[in-house]
Amino acid sequence: MKIFYHHRTQGRWAERKHIRGMVSGMPRLGCDVDVLDPPGVHLDTQQGQHASAPRSKTLALIAERGPQAFFEILELAYNIYVLLRLGLRLKKSAPHLIYERDALFSFAGSLVSRIYGIPLFLEVNDATVARRSRPLVNKALANKIER
Repeated sequence: MKIFYHHRTQGRWAERKHIRGMVSGMPRLGCDVDVLDPPGVHLDTQQGQHASAPRSKTLALIAERGPQAFFEILELAYNIYVLLRLGLRLKKSAPHLIYERDALFSFAGSLVSRIYGIPLFLEVNDATVARRSRPLVNKALANKIER
């Protein structure tokens, strides 16, 4: 079984261990896994090692000090990147399943699943109603995308 594994995390701390465990465990079940990491995050599935490239100073500044509304727009825009990347990969290899680690304002995996008729397994670790380190500006939109 061919699986596209998509996540939008930086792969640090507990999420790092979880992603590594999932990606290294799937081949043991006979699955061929193609991982779609965010830019600057690289997962070596053969070695099971995960390393994040240093973020640019501009990106770090936006993430840490930028207005929340702008940050949420960037999270929404990330879907365009994922749609393009998944589209290119679909031309090379048709997966049997898309496995997506849910992220706030993320809908690209769901959209690709519907367009191409590929089943989607959505891993959800929290919800928009969960308490977050950054308060949501567009909570209604986040809830709609989550639904």
